[in-house]
Amino acid sequence: MWYPKDDWSKIRFATICAAVFLYILKRQRDPVAIWTWGIQHPTLNQRHPPSSRPGTYMKYISLLNIIYNSTPKHTKPVTTSLMFEKLIEQTPRHSMIVVLSDLASPSLNPSRILTRLKAKTNHVLIIHTLHGPTELNFNFEEAWINLKDPEQTEYFSSGPTPFLKKEYHHKLNDWISSWKKETAKRRFEYYITDVSGPFLPTILAFLKYRSKIL
Repeated sequence: MWYPKDDWSKIRFATICAAVFLYILKRQRDPVAIWTWGIQHPTLNQRHPPSSRPGTYMKYISLLNIIYNSTPKHTKPVTTSLMFEKLIEQTPRHSMIVVLSDLASPSLNPSRILTRLKAKTNHVLIIHTLHGPTELNFNFEEAWINLKDPEQTEYFSSGPTPFLKKEYHHKLNDWISSWKKETAKRRFEYYITDVSGPFLPTILAFLKYRSKIL
């Protein structure tokens, strides 16, 4: 989520969006829970139960501010699928769940995760954060690029060849299609956001889904 390091990163985009969502829900006096995971600082991986107290909102904003200003440190890789399992187990029924994530986990099974969320009669909005120029379009100016497994420490180096770009887009489209298909099947919402672009479309996607389920 700290990618790209030299630009507006996904983690910063996500924290700003989360802060806006919190403000909207605070104005409506709705109880809100927050769960941060995969942060490369163990102390910033936190779960807070639902609350509508003003002091709780300030605590959430403070946490997001620390995450926004933090820098990544090398820690043990976090398995996103495991965190989803914990989220499912500890989330009350009939909740609205908003996930801000790059979903970068080879072991993540959209069908299994979303089926379990649906079983608890939850409403789910998946906001898939991706960097448009490189992750969506695979446009790299460098003659040589290093690719890293998001959950391991394995690297793969190659030049941005037409073949590699074609294979990348093929895998990416399959990945995105699987999320779109599985969310639509359960009447959830799946939204791709380009973190190099403006915030407004993502905020509107949140408001649209919230008004849809009320």
